[in-house]
Amino acid sequence: MSSSNHKEVAMRKTIFLFGLLAFASLASYAADSPVTHIVGHYSDEQLSQVRTLILPRIFLYDANNHLVPDNGWPAELANLRRHKFDDEHCCLAYYKTPGGGPPPECAQWMNYDSEGANWADLMGNNGAKIDLKAIPSHKWLIVDYGASWCAPCVVLDKQLTQILASEKHASDYVWITVDMTRVPDVKEAAKASSSRGE
Repeated sequence: MSSSNHKEVAMRKTIFLFGLLAFASLASYAADSPVTHIVGHYSDEQLSQVRTLILPRIFLYDANNHLVPDNGWPAELANLRRHKFDDEHCCLAYYKTPGGGPPPECAQWMNYDSEGANWADLMGNNGAKIDLKAIPSHKWLIVDYGASWCAPCVVLDKQLTQILASEKHASDYVWITVDMTRVPDVKEAAKASSSRGE
């Protein structure tokens, strides 16, 4: 292995470890914290269906869980909106393009439709479905999609943690993190399984 490959592997390990620490800290608010933070993930079956994954993604919903347009975001979250359109993002594509290069989705930022993101099928670390009807009443619901190996996701989550930790009205917020870290592993396992004819 060349020295540049060694450096790349070392860099990936560093980013991954930093990401794991950052994600672990996200769910570790003090018991008396006014912020409700839920970390969930999709099932392996759902993750295996991913064709293109662009991260980070962040959405804001109101008290009735309706998607809030960009011009309706509260001032304290204004700087986070840029992560929806930032050039710094992670993109994984699991299909081939005719020219063999990255798909156009990776070169140009995509928006979800007006229905927003589907976060209804989240599971907790115990494998049980998260009952989102049981989350506390809120003025704002933040839903962010990230992965521990995606450096911009770690930056976004750190910023959001700092904002909510210092926000006087933090109890107005519920924060859901959709952890997409396992997508590459699930896709690799599915590929290996199909090559063995299982």
